[in-house]
Amino acid sequence: MLYVCSFLYIGLSVLLLFRRGQNLYRHERRGVLAYNAALLTGNLMRMLLPRVLVMDTFCTIAITIIFFGFTNPHLFIDQRHIAFNKRGLRLLLAEALEAESFHVMGMVIRNYQQERVVVGGECMDQATESISAWVLQALPRNVLFYLGSGRFAMMGNHTDWNALHAKMRSRFANPWETETSTLHLGALFVNVDEGSGLNSPEKITNTLVLALESAERNIGMGTEKSADTMSIGEVYEQIATLRTLEGVLERNEVEVFLQPIVSSSSHALVGTEALARMRDERGNYIPPSLFIPIAEHAGLINELGSQVFNKVCEFIATHNLEELGLQWININLSPLQCVQRDIAERFESILGRYGVSPDVIHLEITEQSLIDHTLIKNQIFQLCEMGFRFALDDYGTGYSNLVRLSDFPFANVKLDMSLVRSYSRDKGNLLPAMVSGLKDIGYTITAEGVETEDMANALSAIGADFLQGYLFARPLPMDEFARTYGR
Repeated sequence: MLYVCSFLYIGLSVLLLFRRGQNLYRHERRGVLAYNAALLTGNLMRMLLPRVLVMDTFCTIAITIIFFGFTNPHLFIDQRHIAFNKRGLRLLLAEALEAESFHVMGMVIRNYQQERVVVGGECMDQATESISAWVLQALPRNVLFYLGSGRFAMMGNHTDWNALHAKMRSRFANPWETETSTLHLGALFVNVDEGSGLNSPEKITNTLVLALESAERNIGMGTEKSADTMSIGEVYEQIATLRTLEGVLERNEVEVFLQPIVSSSSHALVGTEALARMRDERGNYIPPSLFIPIAEHAGLINELGSQVFNKVCEFIATHNLEELGLQWININLSPLQCVQRDIAERFESILGRYGVSPDVIHLEITEQSLIDHTLIKNQIFQLCEMGFRFALDDYGTGYSNLVRLSDFPFANVKLDMSLVRSYSRDKGNLLPAMVSGLKDIGYTITAEGVETEDMANALSAIGADFLQGYLFARPLPMDEFARTYGR
């Protein structure tokens, strides 16, 4: 009976691992297999050598594996910031939910990504470390968590959280010293408590992070809106969008729309841009400006990008591009896709499945993607060697200059619609000089957001090779695009 029970429990443990293991981290899954292997080996040894006391040794090994895989404190601590990490927050929230009482104050450094680009990653890391050290010293009654990207969370037994906010704001009114710089940083705050109706550590953590992202995005656009007054309904909307996105990806229901790109001289169709679209449960389209950032935050952007790439390749394989008047199709890559080291292998596999040549696909990346210069450059050159061509999207909204761009094998640069609209209102010399410099390097130029004939004529006059915008066509579903432009 001892062996029957032991083998039964080990078998059930392994079975549950395969059925529910997706809820565990990779090292936790490996830990489950390892400690079950230790217990199985111990039982087999006890069967073969019943007079040798070895079972306690294997039980000790199993307990040690459990400790390092699940309860090791270092798993829950962000060593650099001397604070707990996101997993630690979820663990403490699970305990707080049992008591049906919790209050989490989230904080994010204002314009963190822009500050990081301007002053450098090492300097910003030192600043966040200084913030962590100050919170631990000045607010010892709080448990501090670092959630990454300049985001913090605090839990405590305060009754007056407004006073805590005031103390934090007072400190952020003064500069933060690093080894090389004096930084003037701002902070935004969000509260989540038991009154929010959230009932799981994952939902609370996701709500907090999404709320901080929304607050930072609003401030970044110049809105002096306090995160304390941000509607929790906005956060719930983002959580609902995340759930919808997960279901759409699971069912492979991402839709792809195509928006024409035309020649600036003849207005004839030459290319198109593939755009991801998604519907909610009621069949209404969700704005890409809402679901794309959520996909990036939730780690779903790679799956989203793969489905778009798949469907574009299927479209190419089942339609004659020449009859449609298409020379290429542009596909957007997010910054997170760009840093995936296996992206070339995954794209090559999809191309092989449909028998599609990469030379009819142009991959678009934004200036923001170029922040990690070395890695992105290696990725681009690897994909170019496969036959892809690259376009730089949203040029004029980031931090790249002509010298930096010349390091990359771009075939085309797409002017952001904000530049295009600004030039249509005030015909200055900046945009013509920018276009001239880009063309001198050897890039072709696409102007986005063209809405009127006057805009089209003005952009053609300064040297834009291609035009894209509502003047020519809105994005169309693939089938409708094929019917509209098929000959």
